[in-house]
Amino acid sequence: MKDKFWVALSSIEQLSSSFILMLYDHFQDIESAFYATYSQLKEIDGLNKKKAEAFLNLRDKVDLDKTYEYVINNSIDVVTFENPDYPVLLKEIENLPAVLYVKGDLSSCNLNRTVAVVGSRRATFNGKESLKLVLKDLANTDICIVSGLAAGIDTTAHHTAIENGLKTIGVIASGFNFTYP
Repeated sequence: MKDKFWVALSSIEQLSSSFILMLYDHFQDIESAFYATYSQLKEIDGLNKKKAEAFLNLRDKVDLDKTYEYVINNSIDVVTFENPDYPVLLKEIENLPAVLYVKGDLSSCNLNRTVAVVGSRRATFNGKESLKLVLKDLANTDICIVSGLAAGIDTTAHHTAIENGLKTIGVIASGFNFTYP
């Protein structure tokens, strides 16, 4: 089960997704990347001695099984970069996430027809009402609304999507074990 290696690496706050994907790209196997030795890491272009040592130090502090069990025991699904279900459009952004943690039924969303909604946490009345009008025009289609879970425009987007028969995805920027708000 390769997912546990993806989860373990992504659980290390100091490692960026781009770093994890650089390891994956080099080794072409996430388990090999996880167990890489210092001499193997030195072969990676752009990875200096300090970063290689820091990675090894951080990796050695991760309890591989315990980290993965936490995800499983909390009914969190894992969609990794190498998973065929990883959203194709997401692979086109800069600094894409190496792992998606999912609660709910991601397969019910048409990931090829999404609208991202980004806005202020202190949204004005006009801002919220304008968003409601736009989303109402999309009612009962297979378009999926993607937004954060913060107060303001994000919350309005999710509530309005549900009221209009649209699927919605809430993106938590803070990690799978802390939901804000």
